[in-house]
Amino acid sequence: MVDQPQLSLPILPPEALALPTTEVEAQAAAQRDGWQIPPACVPGVMGNLALLARHAAIFAGNAA
Repeated sequence: MVDQPQLSLPILPPEALALPTTEVEAQAAAQRDGWQIPPACVPGVMGNLALLARHAAIFAGNAA
């Protein structure tokens, strides 16, 4: 039998898992990681964040 590697995920507080919902929050999150979202990319980034939030809600059983 082959040993399977164990995946160890960090335990994060709930606020660390929250996705940005505004441009200001998205830019702040990007800045914390040392980069910024170019103005031309902001609409796409915000659309993708909204889609990710929807998927997260569905997986959590909170689809509305």
